[in-house]
Amino acid sequence: MTYANFTPTAPSTDIRYMEDAERKIQGKVWNLDAIQAALAAGQLEIIVAPSANEGIELLNWGSNHLRAFVQALSKARYYDSEWCRFNPKSNVYACDTYVMGYSKSLTSENPKARPWVYFKFTIFHKGLLVIRAHEETRG
Repeated sequence: MTYANFTPTAPSTDIRYMEDAERKIQGKVWNLDAIQAALAAGQLEIIVAPSANEGIELLNWGSNHLRAFVQALSKARYYDSEWCRFNPKSNVYACDTYVMGYSKSLTSENPKARPWVYFKFTIFHKGLLVIRAHEETRG
């Protein structure tokens, strides 16, 4: 199954030397509906990159919370797409970012919940690779 809406052309420059605007990808790379369906069917696992560990710990989330958050995401909460790495030596991946208010107790979107959660991911082999998950810091 394909989860991509499209396959963007990878940058020819090392992203460490690119401005934020240069790393941006125009449009949603990943098909959220397909990802959510695959997670519900057990066809896709959630993998947490080391870059996301601290934020997830601060959110006090376990794997079930991550899964419930992804299932609750709506396309309206899409923020942007960009090239990213999960560590300085990793390959470059096309990532989508969503920002959403979320009720952990109700496992659903709650725009009044604070703080909102910043969630960046890519698809890596047969998993949804969480690159970042933390409290939103935009102000």
